[in-house]
Amino acid sequence: MGDAATPQTTDNAVFGSPVEVNRTVTVTDTVKGTLQTVTAPGSQTIEYRQTENCTGAVWVGTTGTRTVTNTATVVGTTSTATETVAVNCYRLGVSKTANETVGSRHVWTIDKTAPITRLDLHKGDTQNVTFTVTVTNTKTTLAGWFVDGVITITNPAPMPAVVDVTDVLSRPAVASVNAVVNCDGDGLDVSIPAKGTRTCSYHAVLPNGDARTNTVTVTLDGIGTAFTATAAVDFTGAPTSTNLDGRVNVYDDNGTPGTATDDVLLGSITSAQAPYTFTRTVKLGFGELCGAQTYVNTARLIGEDTGAIVQDGHRIDVAIACEQKASEVDNRGCTYGHGFWKNHLDETAWATVGTNTAFFKSGQTYATVIGMNSKGGNAYYILARQYIATKLNMANGATAPGGVQSAFNEATALFNKYTPAEIGAMKGNDEIRKQFIHLAGDLGNFPSGACSSS
Repeated sequence: MGDAATPQTTDNAVFGSPVEVNRTVTVTDTVKGTLQTVTAPGSQTIEYRQTENCTGAVWVGTTGTRTVTNTATVVGTTSTATETVAVNCYRLGVSKTANETVGSRHVWTIDKTAPITRLDLHKGDTQNVTFTVTVTNTKTTLAGWFVDGVITITNPAPMPAVVDVTDVLSRPAVASVNAVVNCDGDGLDVSIPAKGTRTCSYHAVLPNGDARTNTVTVTLDGIGTAFTATAAVDFTGAPTSTNLDGRVNVYDDNGTPGTATDDVLLGSITSAQAPYTFTRTVKLGFGELCGAQTYVNTARLIGEDTGAIVQDGHRIDVAIACEQKASEVDNRGCTYGHGFWKNHLDETAWATVGTNTAFFKSGQTYATVIGMNSKGGNAYYILARQYIATKLNMANGATAPGGVQSAFNEATALFNKYTPAEIGAMKGNDEIRKQFIHLAGDLGNFPSGACSSS
């Protein structure tokens, strides 16, 4: 028998040319929809901005949160990417009180002031500020039905808010009565500090003793969002007198609006004692904070009979430098401009010169002269500021170059001879005035911020 034959088969497969897919794709996401098309090869970043709001937020008190989930998809593929963003939401807290009285009430005013509205500090610094509070009885009385109270606005957000505050007393079928709101003057453009509280007073005189609803509206400037609070007004059982609030108690809020636990009673004043002025010195400091800060100190008077509140505040904008104070580092031999020295009266060099030392024939102190504005072109003060800065720099250990020392000596002779009034009266082409200006330029060449190597 012969060998069995093995069957043979042949497959001739034919493949076509490769087919390219998804060379160009469309990218979409759940927020914007279609974004754009992208073509291979390479990569591309797609960016856009989206303004979110608090619609659908879950609120607890005055704070809320909502989550935005955004998924990007390459259409026609399984490629996706998802990102979530937490949106933090805030709304102002508003509350109010209402105190009713009937009869005739003394009308009082209060005014709070301080010598400064701006203060420059270094981190950790403190500065004593003296506030003056003047209480005046206007010698007039109001007869009728009175409503007074306090409006408290709380801002939970990490950014300040600016609002307008209005207060209205209403009753169906009769005209509403607008109360007078006092948030340090009026109810317009009231600043509420970040994570802070602001109080305002209000008062109204009503035409009769009908019950009403008292509504305060706090509106965010530029946004229009409004927040309200109400209080019932009912004169049933309200105190009656023809000599209400003949005495008032005067308080200082200690720079902590909305917190009464640390308020200071300045005193009690009768109409016979008014006008009366209190002074109070506060050590102003912000610990380890730096940057822009705001300090508002408010004084208020409260009528002993009606509880009527009148208040006035003084605001100080504080700029706190985050770097070390010059006296906390070895700054011996360093030079600074007059702007530095006028804002740092506590530097060691000032102890040598003396802030209260009389400046030649000016009738003013060194500290006053260096802070003078040379508006109007009085060459006396233009030179004086450079002169004092030069003197302080030398007291600080810096060595003046020969030209600066020569100019300093020449300026000393001029200050011993002339007064600010005499130089201020000179024309622009007067040779003596030109000399003052020239020397100011020479002293200004003492390099500000530089330190000598010796």
